[in-house]
Amino acid sequence: MTRSRRPLTAAEAYAALQRAMLDADPACSGDDRFTAEDAPLEPLSAICATCPLFEPCEAVAMSSQTPPAWGVLAGRIRRGSNPSSLTRAD
Repeated sequence: MTRSRRPLTAAEAYAALQRAMLDADPACSGDDRFTAEDAPLEPLSAICATCPLFEPCEAVAMSSQTPPAWGVLAGRIRRGSNPSSLTRAD
């Protein structure tokens, strides 16, 4: 029997990302396009795909009430604080 894991809360996801950042730098580090309100998704999504922090960043992106209110997280664009506002570059 496989036990399903509950989704992380926003606080848990953010804490996990902070811990992961102690061991590796995010691929977006220093690139202001990732936090821009008008961020171009396609080229940034490709950078996210190579990031060593993709999984914890994705957990942050998928959790609710998580800052930032806009920008690119794990290859998705966030427009507002609700995870349903995420857009993928597929």
